[in-house]
Amino acid sequence: MEPGHNHVPSECSRIAPVLSRIGDKWTILVVILLGEGPMRFNELRRRVGGISQRMLTLTVRGLERDGFVTRTVFPTIPPRVDYELTPLGHSLLTPIQQLGSWAMQNIDLIEDAQHRFDRASGRDVPARSPVPAARMNISKWKSEYSPASLPSARIIAADAAGIAEAAAIIHRGGIVAFPTETVYGLAADATSEAAVARIYAAKARPTFNPLIAHVASLDAALEQGLFSAEAQHLAKAFWPGPLTLVVPLAPGATVCPAARAGLQSIALRVPVHKVALGLIAAAGRPLAAPSANRSGRVSPVTAAHVAEDLSDAIDLILDGGRCPMGLESTVIACLEGPPRLLRPGAIARVDIEAMLGQALAGSAGPIALHSPGMLASHYAPRAKLRLDAKTLESSEAGLDFGGIFGKRKNVLDLSASRDLAEAAANLFDFLHELDALGPNRIAVAPIPFEGLGEAINDRLARAAAPRGSS
Repeated sequence: MEPGHNHVPSECSRIAPVLSRIGDKWTILVVILLGEGPMRFNELRRRVGGISQRMLTLTVRGLERDGFVTRTVFPTIPPRVDYELTPLGHSLLTPIQQLGSWAMQNIDLIEDAQHRFDRASGRDVPARSPVPAARMNISKWKSEYSPASLPSARIIAADAAGIAEAAAIIHRGGIVAFPTETVYGLAADATSEAAVARIYAAKARPTFNPLIAHVASLDAALEQGLFSAEAQHLAKAFWPGPLTLVVPLAPGATVCPAARAGLQSIALRVPVHKVALGLIAAAGRPLAAPSANRSGRVSPVTAAHVAEDLSDAIDLILDGGRCPMGLESTVIACLEGPPRLLRPGAIARVDIEAMLGQALAGSAGPIALHSPGMLASHYAPRAKLRLDAKTLESSEAGLDFGGIFGKRKNVLDLSASRDLAEAAANLFDFLHELDALGPNRIAVAPIPFEGLGEAINDRLARAAAPRGSS
């Protein structure tokens, strides 16, 4: 539940059986193993270890009833039964892996605490001895399910064969990272609630934060949203390209409610990157695709950035090189009233206003979360940021602009020539690189607010905001 959740007894009673199911130790092991692919009953029992036939039968039946697992019977002699995760089951895989890894990392601390508690209670507690490998399968977990050995997404070239494989994964309800002209996106079938749930789980993203649906053309967008005359002008002027339009939902739209966070509006974009367009065409459906990083973290502009953040949570990474613009799309709402700028991005406000012949409306007080990138804390590295820095302190790394900090080994200059387009393209890449140095803080030189500087300063302000603010 989200912080500030109002307790509703009827809601708690509905979810209690689900939490009981997914919190069961046998469920965790079975789901982890089926994450490797389909398995026969006897193979599952052998791999789990220490589970009776009856208990495994009850576990997989419960998972099948709840929609996490499918069972396929093959007419052989004797009959062969295979179990496989559904897309909903795959969406459960990431939090279960994290829970299992947490248990593995902390089991010694927990058992020490139990031992101290029992001794303080006056119980006759024997000295601790090594835990048998069969008990709770801890040794098996350490050898097979530690973070270093959890399944990692393959990185393959974003050529025709790679795009075809990625599309096949999307058809099966999987999630794939792919390059766009802005940043790397995390794609899933936007028409599937279960597939979209995998995106939210992999990113640990709040489900109230809607996703952008990527489509192949304006005609395809018109099937999903209702476009005013101004929205159509914007689409014709800037699509394909780094512009997202938020419009009312069209009757008969196929993008699922989960991708829209339940709103009656929809965020749509037609990318220009050839790999992105190729993947949309091969998938044959709209793709929900936020940035391919953990929620709130720095956006990725290379396949390596994706792998560092999400490799154990997604199915495949298409490597198409560094994203040329390096900054997310500009988001414009065409709902009620004049077009409103929701998020500055790779197309500058001045260019949009010049095309429209009018100023974009700004935010008049709190507004609904109609698009990504509107949370107060976002795009954050591990290190804290100090904005508008004129000097560099000894313990800091420096994100420079125009040579203010001078040339040092812990300084990267977004643009020595003060070119804002170059600075935008380098922003996330340099934040990743400086963060990898492990500083406690990154000092950021002042950056002008005109043109693309507005979007750069927006990202930096959100990256510097207190973590967890919304």
